[in-house]
Amino acid sequence: MKQKTIYTLEVSHLNLADDNLRNDFAISDTSEDIIGITLEHPVKINSLLVGICIKGNGNMKVNLKSVPLSERDVIALSPGTIIQYVPEEISSDFMMKYMSISLEFVAAFDASYLYPDARQTSYFKADIEEYNILLKLYDNLLEKYNRKDNLFRRQIIQHSLLSGMYEFALIEKNHTYLNTEGLTKKEKLVWEFYQLLFKHYKNEKDTLFYAEKLLLSTKYLSTIIKQQTGKTVNEWVFEYIIAEAKALIKSSKITIKELAEHFNHADATSFGKFFKKQVGMTPNEYRKN
Repeated sequence: MKQKTIYTLEVSHLNLADDNLRNDFAISDTSEDIIGITLEHPVKINSLLVGICIKGNGNMKVNLKSVPLSERDVIALSPGTIIQYVPEEISSDFMMKYMSISLEFVAAFDASYLYPDARQTSYFKADIEEYNILLKLYDNLLEKYNRKDNLFRRQIIQHSLLSGMYEFALIEKNHTYLNTEGLTKKEKLVWEFYQLLFKHYKNEKDTLFYAEKLLLSTKYLSTIIKQQTGKTVNEWVFEYIIAEAKALIKSSKITIKELAEHFNHADATSFGKFFKKQVGMTPNEYRKN
């Protein structure tokens, strides 16, 4: 049987503006564009995606699990998640506000401690007070996003986003996650791997480390992660490192030596070679690019 193609949904697919945020941040008060993309076929998102249902009813499949959506439902999805709307279960008045944020954009500030359950899908019904807080945060970001003549627009959005993430984290902690209930054994393993990955990627790059933590052989873990996600354990580790490294290089005066120490590399030369192999240019070339 012919398998469905899984397309990757980039931030730039949702942000058509030709500006310095195109690949990093998109926000919209209509769900028409994202629904149009995800109705015909499933897509794998390549960013953090947060949605708030404003009205109507809909149904989204998240990693094959059905997630009903109605007013005040909030869903936050991590990179690598496969989503698809169910067309016959979307009401004519269905509307979601959403934002899409690249890993590099978030990595410019260290907010990882706000999300200890990395790669876990967050899904909850906000109460009226929480809903109004989230809408206010959203509208604040949208207003700043639309000020395209502002010289410091990118930096302003980043700082507003960090503040919003604290608010979101406080609200989120009052609710339960869309957890591993109902997932297959292999899918649960992927969730557990993602959680370990987010906590240890800076210092632990070897598949053996993650396999031992999960009480599995390296061969079995490698096979399952590749089958379920399309990427190897090392590819996931390197993707996280490169995303954060790019953000640090672009947003600070950090030296290559400091980057090497930050990511537990032996020295600047070692990290420089690693970065060039992954990106196609040296850290200094990337900074100037």
